[in-house]
Amino acid sequence: MIWALPALTLLLQGLPSLASIWAAGKEYESIQAFAESGDRCATKVYTTEEIERIETNFEAEHKAITESRNLRSDYIYQKHNVDDSSINVYWWQIVDYSRATGDNGIYDESYITAQMAILNSYFNPEISFNLVHVQSIFDVQWFKGWWQDEMKYDVHYGSAHDLNIFTLNPEGYPNNPDDNYHPMGWSTYPNEYKGAPREDGVIINWLTLPGIMTTLREQPSPYEEGKHLVHQVGHWLGLYHTFQDGCRAVTRGGDWIESTAAELSPSWECIERDTCSGPWRFDGLDPIHNIMDYSYEYCQTGFVTEQKDRMLRQMLVYRNHKEADIPCWASTENTCPGRTVENARVKAEATK
Repeated sequence: MIWALPALTLLLQGLPSLASIWAAGKEYESIQAFAESGDRCATKVYTTEEIERIETNFEAEHKAITESRNLRSDYIYQKHNVDDSSINVYWWQIVDYSRATGDNGIYDESYITAQMAILNSYFNPEISFNLVHVQSIFDVQWFKGWWQDEMKYDVHYGSAHDLNIFTLNPEGYPNNPDDNYHPMGWSTYPNEYKGAPREDGVIINWLTLPGIMTTLREQPSPYEEGKHLVHQVGHWLGLYHTFQDGCRAVTRGGDWIESTAAELSPSWECIERDTCSGPWRFDGLDPIHNIMDYSYEYCQTGFVTEQKDRMLRQMLVYRNHKEADIPCWASTENTCPGRTVENARVKAEATK
């Protein structure tokens, strides 16, 4: 029997669950409906040709840097020439004060503490993240993700080596309101920093923070283990999706990681499969347990060693520079733009 490609893909992945599913505060009829929504990750998808140009430039820059440096004794520098693999984090909690409590983006800092612990657990010991600033900002439009460029221009802080994280509840991406589009988050890539430094950073839906859907909404979700931020920071440090280019991958398995087998399409559940078997160049079971795939978070176990090596190499070329910080335009004594979590709660209480 000869299978058409869509039918073969469905067979290999297994029959998707027909039960409804919650993701980032929205209910979907099934995992298939969630897959078709495009909400899982809104990070830019480069074409094969674009990636090959980006990777050619990256390898040339990396070679020039490593050949011009003397190796030091410590392991990370000796292997990757990275001066400092500790990244400062600036956390921006965007709040819609016009909404009722529980739906306005306000959450206790314990969620941030838990999220940072999860983030470090997946990147340590090679890379670590140090939370240095947390602040709430009131803006109805920013909370919906409608004007992210304006938001980042106003509050982004630090250099290429610093991570700005924005939590909100996106409706449309990037500046195109769409009530039917609720992405869980997106990120910039390190190679994009030089051309648009103020747009650098990671945006996530606040309802992907660890345990927040179960606690605040009483609607358990398979996407509330804090791994979505880990996924987006993977992009921020130069990783592509494991299914990049599918079985048509012509170089290094599509995601430029030889140790992750090519896969035809994202994994949406936790079903073992091999979508690029047979005569394909990259055999092996699909990397459904990898953070850079789309499987349920409870079956995502982390990164492979080669991915961590790549992130350090990307840091060396794109995020190792200690140039002057980019201050917030509305900065006053490092407060941008001077709005506090306490005031956010006061305004939220007034809307009840």
